[in-house]
Amino acid sequence: LFEGCHIAESNYDWQPYPVLLFDFGGITNKTPEQLEAHLSDELTKMGKEQDITVKGPSLESQLKALMKALASKGHVVVLIDEYDQPLIDNLHNPEVAEGNRRLLQSFFRALKSLDEYIQFTFITGISTFSRVSIFSGVNHLKDISMTTKYATMMGYTQEELVQYFSKHLQAITQKRNAQGQPSTEEAVLAEIKDWYNGYRFSEEANLCLQSFLYPQTSPTLQRPAGFLPVAHRPISIAHLALLLGKGFAIVCSITSVKGA
Repeated sequence: LFEGCHIAESNYDWQPYPVLLFDFGGITNKTPEQLEAHLSDELTKMGKEQDITVKGPSLESQLKALMKALASKGHVVVLIDEYDQPLIDNLHNPEVAEGNRRLLQSFFRALKSLDEYIQFTFITGISTFSRVSIFSGVNHLKDISMTTKYATMMGYTQEELVQYFSKHLQAITQKRNAQGQPSTEEAVLAEIKDWYNGYRFSEEANLCLQSFLYPQTSPTLQRPAGFLPVAHRPISIAHLALLLGKGFAIVCSITSVKGA
């Protein structure tokens, strides 16, 4: 699967792991009851995909039943995206936001109690976890939002854009020139860089992160034929395991800091 990639040359043991993926950006959260019901449905759906019957009177019991059953196939990798969406979507309604916060707090506390079954947990979001009490009682999290070691784990650096997307940069330049809009690859790169204004995930000034998401609404850049927009660097469970290790949870609050 990774032949020809740097990770293929690593000392990773290449063991398969069961994976639980929770995308809170796609889970209904207008009320705590809706959030709980949708989360319960997600757990049931994940169980069916693995021929596991998930039952229990609460989210915590359902999560435990699913986790224990999956662990018979190996330690479980837990991926959680947009963990704070149920709060952000309801900032205008403090009562709902507080109800959702309590529900998430119980969910993550239950997850913490299942450490023995987990290979690692990787969480992304917008807000810094220390500013909300969702994770109170979960004291082994590590915030890597601005840690240099992980700064280029997702997205693309300026050097990578030049090295791996040169054909796309050339295509944009050629199309512009053909349309009577004089351009160079350097000008296109400068425009792409301006979209992100030096956003980065480290205080190191030389680690400028480019997510390279091609904006559909850009008035000046049009997608050339064959161009594939990429939101984030493809990253595998193997890659995460190598970076994060085993036995502890990671919180990566995707809150970039603008560079100078």
